[in-house]
Amino acid sequence: MNTLTEHRQPPPPTIAPATRPATETRKVTTLDRIALRIGLALIVWSRRHARHISDREQHSQKADHHQAREAREHEARRQAHLTFPVR
Repeated sequence: MNTLTEHRQPPPPTIAPATRPATETRKVTTLDRIALRIGLALIVWSRRHARHISDREQHSQKADHHQAREAREHEARRQAHLTFPVR
C-alpha cells in the first residue's frame, strides 16, 4: 500500500474473533507441583556448569592479560636500554 497517495483505501473490516466456550479450569494437583519443582531443579542444575566454564575462561583471560602486560613491559625496558646513551 502506497502511503504517499492522496486516495487512501479504508481499512478492511475487522472480523470478530470466534468466541470459545468457557473451559473448565483444572485444579493443580500434587503431581503437577512435584513435576514443576523437578523441572526447575533440572534447569538450575543444568546451568551450574555454564558458570563454572565462564569462571575458567575468566581466569584464563586474566592469565593471558598478565602475560601480555609483562611482555610489553619487558619490550619497553629493552627498547629503553637500546635507545638511551650509556653513562
